[in-house]
Amino acid sequence: MAQESLLQMLEVLASKVSSLEREKSEAVAKTEALEREKNEAVATARALEREDSELRNLICLAEAKVDEVLNIGADDQLSQPQAVNVTVEKGSATAKGTIRKLVKGRGYGFIRAEDGKDLFFHQNELQGVDLASLKAGQNVEFEVGTDLSGRPAAVNVSASII
Repeated sequence: MAQESLLQMLEVLASKVSSLEREKSEAVAKTEALEREKNEAVATARALEREDSELRNLICLAEAKVDEVLNIGADDQLSQPQAVNVTVEKGSATAKGTIRKLVKGRGYGFIRAEDGKDLFFHQNELQGVDLASLKAGQNVEFEVGTDLSGRPAAVNVSASII
């Protein structure tokens, strides 16, 4: 009888060991599947980083092309002295923005207004500051006017005090 009891206990233990081995196999399989998913996610993230980097490069190239086009327009304005004369729009409120680009050798630059638009300005429109003291990224205040060709331009440009 004691022997039968021991055999029954061994069968129960063998069953539990078998059950634990199945659970372990399932856990290993799940771990391997999660590891594969993790590796796929890492590969996807790296691919997205490469795409992001490529997109940033394309954006830089596009901005450079826009700058080139804007500079051509600005050069055209500078080649005609009357084109730098601007008129302030009636009811024009003071706007804020940041210096986006300066072409100090030519006496002009571009302001990125808070609304995202880029505006040309000539050094003759600076108030209380000179072109040499301005830096890209600096905050400025200005009024929006139009040049003789009808394009928007920044006038009465002054350095913001923040």
